[in-house]
Amino acid sequence: MAANHLGLVQQLAAKFPELLAGVNDDARREFTRRVAQTLKARFPAEGWAHKRASATRPPSKDAIVDGAADMVDILTGAATDHPVPCWRDAGPLGGQVRIEVPAKDWLAAAPVPEPEPDPDPEPEPAPVCKADDVVRVLTPVLADLAARLAALEAAVRAIPAPAPGGGVPPVYDVSISVPYLGTAKGTATPKQG
Repeated sequence: MAANHLGLVQQLAAKFPELLAGVNDDARREFTRRVAQTLKARFPAEGWAHKRASATRPPSKDAIVDGAADMVDILTGAATDHPVPCWRDAGPLGGQVRIEVPAKDWLAAAPVPEPEPDPDPEPEPAPVCKADDVVRVLTPVLADLAARLAALEAAVRAIPAPAPGGGVPPVYDVSISVPYLGTAKGTATPKQG
């Protein structure tokens, strides 16, 4: 267990060298808190926390405590400008104060953020049609339309004219359907005299 835990302390020291640079008690306390948080995240059953010597003292700059109230020193020379990560039993917590910390794995890879959707995306370009493609597609459609129109004209010419002097000329409903273009509807009446 100690070897795994010492390895985590060493990895955190390598990842956050700014917290161990120079003589800075607040930076050492932050480093110690991050060690306790990472251990709590990776080994939740062990109950890791930060600690302080008393209720009136600041958090420790070099020791943490486990769930069994046993303290561990994690830095040798914390008050110097070259502290060294370590893992050394420091005895029972006794009258000192446990400081609970939230579990947070400071060694976990940062999640890659999802790209934000573009609030004003560029419109998709219109598909490009070449003239040859248009002619190739429309030629059979237009030929079919011309044939249907010729048949309709022939049908209208074949309608008998009304008897002379009499009545209302007949009216015919006409509907023609053309593929791709739709349906055309109308009325037809025979040509008078």
